[in-house]
Amino acid sequence: MNNFHRLAKLSTTLKVAALATTALATTPAFAQVSDAQTDEGASADQGADRVQIASANTDNRQIVVTARRGAELLSDVPLVINLLDEGQIERLNIQSLDDVARFTPGLQLTEGSRPSSTQIAIRGLNVDVGRSSVALRIDGIDATAEAINASGLGYFPNQRLLDLERIEIVKGTQVALYGRSAFGGAVNFVSRRPDLFEWNGSINAGFNSEREYEVGARVNGPISEGVASFGLVAAYWYDGGSYRNQLSGDRIGGGDGQGVAASLLFQPTDNLTAFFRTEYSESTDETRPGVFVPPNTTITFPADVAAVINATTARISVGEVPDVGTDQVFVALDPFTGEDARGIDTETFTFTGDIQNDFGGVTLRSLTGYISVDSDTFQSSIFQPQPFINPDGTPNGAGTGAISPGFVTQYIALLTETEIFSQEIQLFSSDEDARFRWLVGGLYWEETIRQRQDQPTVIPLGEISTADIRDFYRRELFDYTRSFRRKTEHLSAFAWAEFDITDELSISVEGRYSNEQQSYRTDNTVNIALGFPGDPVAGTPPNFLQVSVIPNPQEPGFIDENYFTPKAVITYRPNDDLTLYASVARGIKPAGHSTGAADTFNEFTRFEAENLWSYELGVKSNFANGAVTANGAFFYQDYTDQQVLSTVFDTDSNVPRGATENAGQSRLYGVDLELILRPTDELTISGSYTYINTKFTEYEFFTSAAGTASRGPCVRFDTLPNGQQGCIISWTGNRVSQTPEHQFQIFANYTAPISDTFDFFIEPNVRYQSDRFLSNANLASAPAFWRVDLRAGVTSDNWSITAYIENLFDDDTPTSVFRGADFSQPGFPPGAVVFLPDPLTAGVNIRYSF
Repeated sequence: MNNFHRLAKLSTTLKVAALATTALATTPAFAQVSDAQTDEGASADQGADRVQIASANTDNRQIVVTARRGAELLSDVPLVINLLDEGQIERLNIQSLDDVARFTPGLQLTEGSRPSSTQIAIRGLNVDVGRSSVALRIDGIDATAEAINASGLGYFPNQRLLDLERIEIVKGTQVALYGRSAFGGAVNFVSRRPDLFEWNGSINAGFNSEREYEVGARVNGPISEGVASFGLVAAYWYDGGSYRNQLSGDRIGGGDGQGVAASLLFQPTDNLTAFFRTEYSESTDETRPGVFVPPNTTITFPADVAAVINATTARISVGEVPDVGTDQVFVALDPFTGEDARGIDTETFTFTGDIQNDFGGVTLRSLTGYISVDSDTFQSSIFQPQPFINPDGTPNGAGTGAISPGFVTQYIALLTETEIFSQEIQLFSSDEDARFRWLVGGLYWEETIRQRQDQPTVIPLGEISTADIRDFYRRELFDYTRSFRRKTEHLSAFAWAEFDITDELSISVEGRYSNEQQSYRTDNTVNIALGFPGDPVAGTPPNFLQVSVIPNPQEPGFIDENYFTPKAVITYRPNDDLTLYASVARGIKPAGHSTGAADTFNEFTRFEAENLWSYELGVKSNFANGAVTANGAFFYQDYTDQQVLSTVFDTDSNVPRGATENAGQSRLYGVDLELILRPTDELTISGSYTYINTKFTEYEFFTSAAGTASRGPCVRFDTLPNGQQGCIISWTGNRVSQTPEHQFQIFANYTAPISDTFDFFIEPNVRYQSDRFLSNANLASAPAFWRVDLRAGVTSDNWSITAYIENLFDDDTPTSVFRGADFSQPGFPPGAVVFLPDPLTAGVNIRYSF
């Protein structure tokens, strides 16, 4: 996207915000939160910026969050919310969603070969196809993008530039109040607001033993005392990578980037507050150091199964994926340079605006957001046994040996432009002491994603050197023979109401009625080259016969769907130290179209909406004058019409095709527990635990492919309308993939003065995650793992120096494993891709505040 286009779009966004400001500025007094929620009675117009956020030693009853409507005490909110406050974000060096997940049981990330190919799930609601089940929100703006040809993925905010005050991880279905994306929960990023009365800021630097370093600075303060303030944040970061690619000899898995963010807080009168924030960043992320583990077992099909799938044996992966070594990291090289592939280059621009005003007991709020993400992705895939072997049998680190017949090679180049525009209007009661509180609002949300793709594929029909294949790629790349466009428009109206039946008992209901339209357009030409070896004796070079498949252009697709998502909560608070609640909520993930390279858009590619009913019982309690906090929740989720990969009959082409089908149904239940002990003023010990029990109550689909049938069982046979026979595979009773049953974390903080100026602290952290299956077939699994981190340092009013050791015992058990196809074998049987965990890493972070 060119700068003119970006500025034009921003201009439109600013005009909307300006019109909203004009309308709001004509009305009287901003709502005040209760004295218990404020720092010396600060007003809620500054959100949590003027509210005292609790440190590790602070009573849970003082923590304020904005997970629902406005500022509320964490102990009063009838939700499970894991909170990372400003101090924890700094001390734990939280810089990414992966870091957030490491400290949040029940929040699961499944990493891919690139940072942009990471899936996120809460409470086991993983994604086979379609959009993410977890909403990502920045200062109230829904920033949840949906990638193309990669399920559950999209834009991830750059936390280095958010200048965060806290991160709220909200568990459970929140679609009614949170909008379109919080099917299973949400992650709220709440940024710091500049101070209206005094200038302050900080300079920070950090480095560690794995060649990572970062420098950053922030400053904010009044440009008109008490009326307007300005903030600026800038950062640069570099990661040299922890492991070497055995093909190139260079480190991979790192990256670098830089960016700047500016914010403006405007409060001309007591009744009006406006907060604007904009951010620009550029980054490069290299391919992660993955190790492919091939299938380990050969199975023999029963005679009746073999007869219908035309195969007698197949290779599969069974059991726990083994540990892998650093000498097994072989990542295919860039065919242009013979060096490591570039990975992904990303350019991001973000604007958010939050304007609030009180009419005198009723507050009007406008939330405006615009996000633009441009990314260039480059990935080489040469699938053959590693290391590459030269014709004389010697290993070849540069990857110029021979490619054997049948081994598939591919180079992928993607140019992707994503734009999100969001405008939400809220009108709500601002009298917190009233027995009846309410909110109504509307949301318009639009995402446009455009992608140009080039992924030439070579299938050698004889032995061809990788050097010759590289020459072919150099000639054929970057004509971008496939283009794709998808536009999503979401329009919804929502309402929330809470009524205090008595001083102790309250009930709330909320609902959202949504219309969502999606339009799809793709122009497909997929180039596959059949490689015929030359004759070295006669000096004849290899011949690459190109075959273009898929008609160009294809018919467009369109989805237009209406749905309603309600929620009800009953809350009982017999005293300030005890909250009991029960809730029921419905979540819907809308219909869509499969977007694979071989798809046309018709009834064959369409899948219908998913449905989720979520039930929760919870308790929040404090004992011994705040020395003990005990919170717990039991949840039960009935998940139907799951969008899963299957095989259906394509009536247009009269053949079976892989597609998305609403063939899954599961139930998921478990508990979230949290215990915080404060035995002394210096010591805090906290523990959190999540248990998730998952089971498919219905999951059957047709296949005629040996690779899929091998992951059976085949429970019966079926015949397609064209006469083709196959198996009905049943995974009913299996566990949901990538969902550990047990996750827990123990965290301790000891802080004590060592002088009149400095305090000393030490923080050990222990976390555990049990094993989980790589796929819904429940054959191969990723191992359980422990991790121990240790931090210690000194702090004063101006200085913070933190030394840390992550992965204290240098445990090499893989923490991220996913299923991957073995393209070197017939039928592409499933293996596993293992990403090596970060080794023992020692580092130091230094911050000076003024």
